Amino acid sequence: PAFDYAHNFTGAVARVQSNKRFSLIDNSGKTITAKSFDFISQYNDGFAIIETDNKKGLINGQGKVIMEPTYTFIGPFKEGFASVQSNGKWGFISMQGTLDIPMLYDAVKDFSEGFAAVQQKSSWGFIGTDGTVRIPLQFADVQAFYRGKTTVTTAIKNSTALTKNIDRLGRFTR
Repeated sequence: PAFDYAHNFTGAVARVQSNKRFSLIDNSGKTITAKSFDFISQYNDGFAIIETDNKKGLINGQGKVIMEPTYTFIGPFKEGFASVQSNGKWGFISMQGTLDIPMLYDAVKDFSEGFAAVQQKSSWGFIGTDGTVRIPLQFADVQAFYRGKTTVTTAIKNSTALTKNIDRLGRFTR
């Protein structure tokens, strides 16, 4: 088959373009995707993001669609989860392509040390990998956990953020 453009191989597959459409080929040059897409991203953690009609889904390294294009955004996988957005709400999918944490949030940040920062109505807090709230949504802003602690913004006064550190139980620390 002739391609307009062939990208470098990632493992045993390469992205190719024909007539402004993307598909995947194996080492022998055989097309391994059942259909073509508007776009296929580079592979990351064994998955690539596929896009059709401005909706995104996932495809694995064997060219199998794991999740049909349904989301407006899919983030990178961190600790087994990727953030997804649809209709202005955010949730998280697992590496199996299932929506494991429902689309309940106005904004999210990636998982770090088993916690993801989530926002509802301008208040931030943290959920665990099971989707339950671990630290209540009560902060103006939060950072990712690092070595069991994180910095949270408790308030903003006169354009200045008032920050404190908390541990994994939500207790203020030094």
